Amino acid sequence: MHKEVEKIMNKTDLRLQRIFDRIKKRIPWTEKSVNWISHPERHWIRIPIARLLLIGSLLSFLPGLGIWMLPAGLLLLSIDLPQARGFTVAFVIRSERFIKTSWRKLRDYFIDRFSN
Repeated sequence: MHKEVEKIMNKTDLRLQRIFDRIKKRIPWTEKSVNWISHPERHWIRIPIARLLLIGSLLSFLPGLGIWMLPAGLLLLSIDLPQARGFTVAFVIRSERFIKTSWRKLRDYFIDRFSN
């Protein structure tokens, strides 16, 4: 990212941009879709998709729908709603930390239990 752009963006916007960059790096096949839907003129499609993802996350007990839809919907919504950015960034960062520590504890448990 260019230094001029970084000066204009605040800390929350930069964190949101880094989250999108991490998604594109971890799941390379999503890069074109993320770039396309992140374009400022595509709010007409982004907002309905975000709403559908958020509604789908409420129905996560059904097959095919899941809790993964919640952060995806929040991330899309936060592109257009600056009020949602702070909450979304904090939610995604805390979720990532929780998942990492949970997997680490689970892995360590099974290593300790079955390594003998």
